Amino acid sequence: MYSLYKFTHNIIFYVTSQSLSSAVKTTFFGNCPCTDFNLSQPLRVMHLCIMHAKIHTDHGSMTVEFFENDAPNTVANFVKLAKEGFYEGLKFHRVIPGFVAQGGCPQGIGSGGPGYAIDCELDGDNQHHDKGVLSMAHAGRNTGGSQFFIVHNRENTAHLDRNHTCFGKVTEGLELVEEIKQGDTFRVEIIDA
Repeated sequence: MYSLYKFTHNIIFYVTSQSLSSAVKTTFFGNCPCTDFNLSQPLRVMHLCIMHAKIHTDHGSMTVEFFENDAPNTVANFVKLAKEGFYEGLKFHRVIPGFVAQGGCPQGIGSGGPGYAIDCELDGDNQHHDKGVLSMAHAGRNTGGSQFFIVHNRENTAHLDRNHTCFGKVTEGLELVEEIKQGDTFRVEIIDA
């Protein structure tokens, strides 16, 4: 097993008790040309390409820029799930106009996840729920896993700041955020830049 330790300026540090397989390298880094690193040492330092995502919806596609420096573990988890196809064909099961569009539950009803929980990351500079921000949904601190929401506007979501982990923001296709309807399907594509 591994655990992410720190992410800064496209460098990820993590400590592991055993060597990682090339499958882990492929899951997190794909075919990125800048992943020439040694998987045999317990302490590893890796250079990463900046990643973006496209969220393909029934209304079009939105481009997302990740907040890797503020929420490294959350970004790594989202990227891992997306690359594994976890989000393929899931629904936005909760849409509250003027508030959020939420998806990421495999059952499509808001009670499911990937079978594990991740810790909240609330101390970064980008932990503000502005329009288009992606943030982790949870049932209490440190209980999130795969469900996330996209913010409709700042006015109705400011109270979520530093309570839910913001891990990215829609940079293209922002107009689509408020077009999402409950029951719409989506998929997530990770783009290594």
